Amino acid sequence: MLKEESLYFSKATKFLDPYEGTLPEYNNSVRQTMYSPEQFSSTEQYERFISNMPDVMKTVSKIEKENYIVNCWHLNEFESASMWHMYSNVKAGIAIQSTYEKIRKSFKNPNKIIGVGKVRYLDFKKEWGNEAFTLDTFLIKRKSFLCDNELRVISYLQDDERDKDGKHIKIDLNTLIERIYIAPLSEPSFEEKVKSEVEQTQSFLKDRINKSDLYSLV
Repeated sequence: MLKEESLYFSKATKFLDPYEGTLPEYNNSVRQTMYSPEQFSSTEQYERFISNMPDVMKTVSKIEKENYIVNCWHLNEFESASMWHMYSNVKAGIAIQSTYEKIRKSFKNPNKIIGVGKVRYLDFKKEWGNEAFTLDTFLIKRKSFLCDNELRVISYLQDDERDKDGKHIKIDLNTLIERIYIAPLSEPSFEEKVKSEVEQTQSFLKDRINKSDLYSLV
């Protein structure tokens, strides 16, 4: 991030969860009650729509998971021990603190961003997922992932980029970064390495570096 002055966006197909970019299976069970025949020009058109939608949405999901790319953040008012352990390293990692507004405003080319939103966590067997706007499928996840409490920024790959797993998108670091937290159990040598790297690449950020006190007695 510091050297490239960018955030990395990954294809949803590279995430562990195979349900990324898909609708809840509950949709197929209740779709007929969610749409009225009066919305269609004929009963036959309505019935074709209900019958075809499961396959249509599968096809759309497959295509969009190759086109859309995602950058993920954890939303919290407090430092999260589980996030350090799951997504970083309590002995040798860093965490970037920002806000929704700062993330949204930090992109040097806002036209490359097509959505910024909080993920909603649904019971895929009992809750409906919005079908009207397919981008929303990347802003829903199963309740099993509730601890992630994600904010997602969504972009896309151009036609000549579709063979890539993702890409970097330029940001303004001064706008984005409020604090840089060094892992709570890191050794002094790692702390010095981080501070040196920041000093050499983006020296204006050096006063925003703090070591996490997650496991320290005050």
